[in-house]
Amino acid sequence: MNKWFKIIGFVIFVSFIGNTSANAASSTSLFVNGQAEYDFITVEGRTMVKLRSLSDSSWPVLAYDPKTGVVTIQNKDKSKKVQLVAGRKTATVNGKAIKIDAAVVNKNGGTYVPIRFISETLGGYVYYNNKDKRVIVRTPAG
Repeated sequence: MNKWFKIIGFVIFVSFIGNTSANAASSTSLFVNGQAEYDFITVEGRTMVKLRSLSDSSWPVLAYDPKTGVVTIQNKDKSKKVQLVAGRKTATVNGKAIKIDAAVVNKNGGTYVPIRFISETLGGYVYYNNKDKRVIVRTPAG
């Protein structure tokens, strides 16, 4: 694990290019798999990332139903399925209800999800560097 932190840290330092006005007030930076993310918010101390920003080939399958407010995230081998509902601090993981720290937020036409909960539930990890105010996320590879 220590080796991963060193590798991720190096990639982050190389790719760091600063904050945007959207998150400049908090002066926190977010990196997912070494890539800077600019479309995130902080709610009650929890980093929330825009669901759309997680849709790359290394991230699990995502779905959002705007009528019900349900976000469904499933890892690629379909062994874990996470469902969250906008405004609720309860998630369902493989059919089991779990309390979470931050509910899904719909803001300015975007759907924001709690990145730590999602990443760690699906086998990734999150590290917060308090000194540099950086959230570092490594999502599961498959």
